[in-house]
Amino acid sequence: MGSLHLETQLPEIRKFLAEDMTLGEIAHKLHCEERAVRRCLIKHDLDWNRKTGPRGGFRSKLWKGGRRVRNNGYVEIFAPDHPSCVRSNARRISKPNDRSYNRKRYVDEHRLVMEAHLGRYLDDCEVVHHKNGDHGDNRIENLELFSSNAEHLRHELKGRCPEWTKAGIRSLQSSNDRKRCTPLVLSAGSDDLRYTQSKYPTKRKLQTSARRLS
Repeated sequence: MGSLHLETQLPEIRKFLAEDMTLGEIAHKLHCEERAVRRCLIKHDLDWNRKTGPRGGFRSKLWKGGRRVRNNGYVEIFAPDHPSCVRSNARRISKPNDRSYNRKRYVDEHRLVMEAHLGRYLDDCEVVHHKNGDHGDNRIENLELFSSNAEHLRHELKGRCPEWTKAGIRSLQSSNDRKRCTPLVLSAGSDDLRYTQSKYPTKRKLQTSARRLS
């Protein structure tokens, strides 16, 4: 199919462009060469998607229906237009080096099931709990909603004794010792010996304080 025949396909070509198709994809749909499509678009002053490389979402060769399971057992559903994805992507537009972050396009299935049951979107602070502990069992009978993570932890840890490891106990003890034994650092330029509290003093500050107090 040449450029002359593509003139009759302009409405369909405009529809493909609205779907963000590349020249190669449009040419494959219309059973013609890519250069013929390019000439037609240039003639009618139409812009097209110049992105190359693998396509994302349902147009990817690795597309498996938009449902995937994470390593921790949680199931995710492809929903790029979900409010949680939109809010998350709006907060991370670009990195300092002008490279964009990976956009969030999946939502946890158990949250979608709870939203469908309640008839509203969940707040980011709300937590959906699996009653039987199976993260892949997203039946509504197995789900319970908590207003915050604090409420969820209060329910989960009720009547339980935390099993601290030796390394965890040492870390807590050292952290408490640092806070309890924080030295007072002499404030610079003070004649009345007023002191200021330094939460985590550096080695240089400690040496300066020792010289001033000696």
